[in-house]
Amino acid sequence: MTTIDRSARLRRFLIGTVPLALLAAAAGRATAAAEESCRASLGPSRAAALVARCVAVSPAPLPPCHASNPCPVIEAEIARGCDDLDEDAPDFCLAYRRR
Repeated sequence: MTTIDRSARLRRFLIGTVPLALLAAAAGRATAAAEESCRASLGPSRAAALVARCVAVSPAPLPPCHASNPCPVIEAEIARGCDDLDEDAPDFCLAYRRR
């Protein structure tokens, strides 16, 4: 019977995939940086309110709820989070429901 070294398998997996994942994330950030930030589009107080809504409903461990991201990115995350919450969603989710 052979013993499987799970940590070694995990290391091999991570070594092969993490650089690609980091590259993809960096490309996404570069694209987002090329667009206008939500803070610049709406102003600091309105952008902060949007970010607070995003943080309140996002299920993501690292959500794109940052005023430096474009507003459509933040709003898409709010819509996704509101859809996941269904009847437990906050009142503001009514404006973000996908039809």
